[in-house]
Amino acid sequence: MRVVNLSNGREVWVRINDRVPKGGKIIIDLSEAAAEILGMRRAGKARVKLYVGEAAHTPLPS
Repeated sequence: MRVVNLSNGREVWVRINDRVPKGGKIIIDLSEAAAEILGMRRAGKARVKLYVGEAAHTPLPS
């Protein structure tokens, strides 16, 4: 999944490992490394846009 920080345009490809509980305002929980790339590690939260797909450099499972 590609995650784009709407406030600064930074993006990162991530792999989904788990789901967050339904009903809350949080739709994705990122690793510290992904949050750092998006420039949101310090803030802890950001408005993001999610795109489903496969990164060209991501190896497919065999």
